[in-house]
This record gives sequence, C-alpha cells and structure tokens, in this order.
Amino acid sequence: MRSLKIVLVVGFLVCSAVLLQAARGADEAVEGKDDGTVTLRITVRDPNVTAVYQRARRNVFEAFVRTHPRIKVDAVNLLAMEGMGNQSRLLAIAGGIEPEVTSLYYQQMHSEIEQGFLAPMDDYLDTWKMYDEVPKQLWPVVTGNDGRRYGAIYTWPTLYLVYRKDLFEEVGLDPNHPPKNWDELFEYAKLLSDPDRIVPTAIDKRSQFGRMGMFLAVSGSWKFSNFVWQAGGDIVKEFAQDPHTGELIPLPEPDAPPEDWIAKKGTPDEFDMRKAEHKWKAVFDSPAGVQALEFYRKMRWTKWERNGKEYTGVIRTGFGSSAGVNYQSAFSRGEVAMALMPLRVLQDVLEQNIVRLEAIGVAPLPAGPTGIRASIVDGDCWVMSGSIKNDKRKMDAAWEYIKFMTGKESRKIETQTYVESGYARFIRNPYWLKEFGYDEYFAEIDPQLLAAFDDALKYGRPEPYCPGYASMSVDMNEPLSKVLRTPDADPAEELKTVVKRINTFFFKLYPEEEMRFKRRVFLVLAVIVAAGLSFAIYMIVKSLQARIAASKSGLSVTLKSSRWKHVYAWLFLLPALGTILLWSYTPLAAGSGMSFYDYKIMGDSTFIGLDNFIEAAGQPVFWKALKNTVYYSALTITFGFVTPIILALFLSEVPRFKITFRVLFYLPALTSALVLMFLWRQLLYSPSPAGLLNQIIGFFGIPPQEWLQDPRLAMICVIIPGVWAGAGPGSIIYLAALK
Repeated sequence: MRSLKIVLVVGFLVCSAVLLQAARGADEAVEGKDDGTVTLRITVRDPNVTAVYQRARRNVFEAFVRTHPRIKVDAVNLLAMEGMGNQSRLLAIAGGIEPEVTSLYYQQMHSEIEQGFLAPMDDYLDTWKMYDEVPKQLWPVVTGNDGRRYGAIYTWPTLYLVYRKDLFEEVGLDPNHPPKNWDELFEYAKLLSDPDRIVPTAIDKRSQFGRMGMFLAVSGSWKFSNFVWQAGGDIVKEFAQDPHTGELIPLPEPDAPPEDWIAKKGTPDEFDMRKAEHKWKAVFDSPAGVQALEFYRKMRWTKWERNGKEYTGVIRTGFGSSAGVNYQSAFSRGEVAMALMPLRVLQDVLEQNIVRLEAIGVAPLPAGPTGIRASIVDGDCWVMSGSIKNDKRKMDAAWEYIKFMTGKESRKIETQTYVESGYARFIRNPYWLKEFGYDEYFAEIDPQLLAAFDDALKYGRPEPYCPGYASMSVDMNEPLSKVLRTPDADPAEELKTVVKRINTFFFKLYPEEEMRFKRRVFLVLAVIVAAGLSFAIYMIVKSLQARIAASKSGLSVTLKSSRWKHVYAWLFLLPALGTILLWSYTPLAAGSGMSFYDYKIMGDSTFIGLDNFIEAAGQPVFWKALKNTVYYSALTITFGFVTPIILALFLSEVPRFKITFRVLFYLPALTSALVLMFLWRQLLYSPSPAGLLNQIIGFFGIPPQEWLQDPRLAMICVIIPGVWAGAGPGSIIYLAALK
C-alpha cells in the first residue's frame, strides 16, 4: 500500500510537469505567431498621480496606446522601497524582467552603458527629427567610451533662482530686478532676512529662524556645483592616461580636430587619446572651488546689524529645523525669500496652494565674481534595454514608442495638460505655448522667465555624469556641511581632504606600486586567516568525533544494530537541510565568490583577486563603520542587559500597583515599531525649541539640542528607543526568575 501511494504521488508530479511544459510551449507558439504585433515591457506612470508633469506624461502614454494598436504594452512597475534608490531596477535586470524601453536619469547613463544594460541607438538617432533641438553639450551624457549613443534626451530642466515677489516688495526691493551676481545675492538676502520675525504660515511658529533671505542646504552638492562653475572651476575632468608613463593628459574639446587628439606629437611614444584608457579626476578643490565655498561661509556666518542688534548669516540651511521643513516648504510658507529650484519642483510647491502664482519670480542664477554664467542641466533620456539589441522587431517598436513620446504630438498633449491645469506659465518649454496656438498664455509669460529659459540653454552644463558620481556627490556634501555648521572650518582644507579621498577611492588614482604592495600584504593576511579557520574547523571536527565515540559506547545493543533508524532520520531531515542549503549557504557561497570579481550583471566579469577587499579596507568609512558598529553593540548590550534587571528589581520591591507598572513597562513591546519611530523622532527628538526633550532641558537652562542631527548625540539617541522598547519584556523574565 505504501509503495502504491509513492508511485501515485510521483506519477502525479510527472504528469503535472509535462502539462505545464506543454502549456508553456503553446503560449510561446501563440506569442511567436507573426500577426504584426509586438509586446514591449514599458514602465508606466501611475494613473492616480496628481502632479501636473506626471499627469502630462500619463496622457501622452495613453495617446500612444490608442494610436499604436500593433504595439502591446506589458506594464512594468518596479519594486519601490524607501532607501532602495536604483536597486529595484538592478533587481529587475538580474531577474530578466526589466523594462525594454524606459526613461533614465542622466546620472545613471554611464554606469548602465558600462555594465552593458543598454542597447546602442545610433541608427535611430541619426534619423531623429528632434536631434538638433537637444543642447549639444548634453550628448556626451549618453555617449559611451565606444563613441556610440545610448539614449534619446527628451528633458533638460535646469536650476533657477526662484524668489518671492511679495517679500521683495515688503522690504523695498524691485520684484522685477532679481540679483544679478553674488554680491547682489548677498545684499538682497541680508535685506530679506528678519530672524526675529514670527512667520504666521511657518510649520513651527516658535521656530528660532524667523525669516531668512535664502535657503542653502548642507547636503546640496549638486547646487554647489553651480557656484564652482560660476567661479570658473570644474567638479570633475576626464583625462587620457599615457600608456607609456601613466600620466593623465586633459582631453581636448569633443569637436576638436583629429590632430588635437594625438598626444606628444612627433615623439616615438605618441598615442591617440581617443583609444587610450580614460580616467576621471575630481578637481573641485581648485581656487574656484575654494572661492565658491568661501561664499557659502559668507552667506552663513557673516555678522551684520539692524536697529542696533547683531545677527549672524543670511541663509537657512535646514540643519536643526523642525520635522517636515525643507527648502520647498520653507519657500512656499515664506520662511525664506529665495531658493535654487527646478521648475518641476516649483510646480509641486504651487500645487500645495500655500503661495499665490503671481507672487513667484523666476530668474537665471546670479553670475560669479568674474561674470561667468552657468547653471546645472539634468534630466531624462529614453533608452532601450540591452536584452533586445539583437531583436530588430522589438528595437523598431521601442523606437516607435520613443519617437512618439518625444514628438510633436506628445508636446502638444503635454502643453494642453499644463494649460488646462492652470500651470501654463511653468511648462518646461514656454515656447510650446506659441507653437500650439496658446498665444494668450504665451503673452502672459514673464519676459524674465523667458530670458532665464534662454540662458539655461546657452549657459547650462550637464550635471557630472562620470562613473561613481552618485556616490561621490555624497562625499561632496561633507565640506559643505562642515562650513555651514562650523564657523571656523577652513574651506580650502575641507575641499582638499575630500577631493583626495574621492580620487583615491572612487577614481582609484593611486600608484600601481602601492597597489602591488597592498596585494602582497593582503595575500599574507588571507593565508593566515585561512590557516586559522582551517585549524578551528579541524578542532571542532575532532571534538565532535570524540563526543560521538563517547555517545556510542553508551548506546543500547538494539539501537546500535538498528542503523536504518539513522537512515530514516536523515531522510526526514533532508528537505529541511536542502532548503537551508539552497536559500542560505548557496547564495552565501555565490556572493563570496563574486567578491573576487569586478562583477557585472550583464557582460563578462573580471577576476581581480583581493582588490575589492583592499579597496574596502583602505577607505576611512570602512573603519569608521567598524568602530561605530562596535560602539553601538557595546552600548546596546550594556544598557539592554542592565536596564531590565533594574526594572525587575524595582517591580519586585514596589509595594503597590505592581500589575499597573508591569503593563506600563510592557506596552512599548506591543506598539508598532513605526509608531515608536515617529514618536521619538518627531515628538521627543524634535530639534526645535518646541521639542519635548528640548523643553525639558530648557527648565535647567540648557539650550535646545539637535539630537539626531548632532553627530555627538546621534548614536545614543538611536540606542535609547531600542533599549526603552525592549526593557519591558526582559524585566518580566527577570522578575519571574526573582520570584
């Protein structure tokens, strides 16, 4: 009977597998039927979004679906989780379910080109009607090292100086004459600053900031780039590496004649810089970079007087602000009078209905000390997945989609959406209003905004798009943060330190001799570690063998003779062991193997030995993270162990209300972690004077603290809620032991 059951189960499984395979084959046959239809995986806008730009893009997409019935859209919505950033796209690529045509942000382009994620589009771009409309300085963003183009650029929004005309009029400034240079920007910001004012529309009316002239964030490296350019400097530069000496040679302009691309002309070691290996180098510690950061310090720490009272700085940085305050909300609520902002962000501000449309002024960024005009240009490109580069039908269909999404009909639909939504003034290209017959709306456009738009195309520069810039830009925030938070920070020294670290660890500009020495040292260390682990495993196995031998001597004769019982036991354990092996140890082994490669999801991965470990150990952030981990563990274990014991002793000795105290101590463990997070972060740890902890310490004459935003207090502030939430259950266990 048992054998019959086993046969039936196995037969059922085999039949199911055959039927599934047959169904899959039938589906493939239907899909492969040549009826002229092509299915494309495309990222689709959420139909429930309210932002005018998103609604406009959704309307264009729906128009494409109506007019192109032969192209079937398989809507793709990538997994979106806070903090994942671009990881959701990488997961989709690894799983083979990535969109076959999608929109990418400028910064992602070079990384995805290098990884082989994108298909080249030269044949299509050569016939693209919109090609000449794209500012020529943007094409390097989508061009790979092979000289091929991988994206169709369709937006190039820039950064503007957005200001409150009503606040300008309030202090006697002409609302139609915004600041033209850095000096005027400082003077305007000083006139507009009133730290003692109570702003009725502020999120926190008891805020100690009042109204300030401008907002400059401590984490705004992409905005800082504009000031560096205006001072005559650069953020990064691309160099050709001399194959003979390793020297880095600056590249000529992209449209320079071919002879300019030959280095060391007329010498035996001359070479073509186009074919040489290219390297990037951070250069924002130049005198221009220092001048830009000095201007930041001037805006933040200059002392000035009004009506006999002294004040410091004319900007708000966001540091120490109440929860929910950022540059958009501070601007819309009148807490700052000026901000650097793209028009797309300004649309979001206006949709909050806090500030009137007529009260907004838009101007080009002020010129630098030598009159240089520059503003960052970033945006999006339509790209095709590298997975379809050998499928011409899908490539043609993808191009048909891109051509429609960037064509005249698309622009007409977008313009109509903006007009109907009441945001015609802030459409990304104001000249479309005139092109599509909305002359009355075009006539209402502020000439200053048109001038700002024209300047953006003329003086705009693409946001640095070199490999690793997204990570590098985080490090760029460090000198900004120090200068804006610490009055005696030295801009030159701070920039020099960060640039050296970026060039060493991000761009790997270190001598090859140094790397060879590190490889030898790490190889010796790896051998020592491997020997130590082998010895430890040997001792564990030897100890287990001794214990097994000892246990066998005490077994009954019946159990010793019944070896099949052990076989049956292992058979029952095999499914669990196999599951653990498959989902835990196999990924661990595969991940460990990947650590020895310059790994690429698509394309060939290169074996680099211990270089990844050398690079990680050489970064200061690695040792800082290790130190913080040890510090966090020590404090958590110490307080997490002692606190429940103290509470248990208290509960055992308290004469009355024991049940009440037990319930109170245990309540945090029953509360949602999300609720606890918001309770501590927004109520107790609020950095404003209205924060609960700041009010408590205020009774003792202690000034308000920034808590989570203060590096000296952040660690202990993170630990305390965890100990507080976990002490209750622990105290109940200790109390039971005491009883």
